[in-house]
Amino acid sequence: MNKFTAPKRWLNASLFYIGCFGAVFQLTAQLYSWWIGLGLFTEFWWTWPAPVICILWGLVPSLQLQVEPQPQKPQSTFEV
Repeated sequence: MNKFTAPKRWLNASLFYIGCFGAVFQLTAQLYSWWIGLGLFTEFWWTWPAPVICILWGLVPSLQLQVEPQPQKPQSTFEV
């Protein structure tokens, strides 16, 4: 089972955190425009792919630009 964890390599981590910042910024901007009564523009979903792709580039191992080190399985001390 592959668990998604925050990436360790600098390029993957920076893409992940930039994507998280972008997603939070887009959500904040849309809530603010709704709050002051501007309404959301009709094509607001065009602003979401970039942050989501950055987050996926940082999390999904097959999309990562730098290969993350795989965790080592613990060695068994049981001998036959």
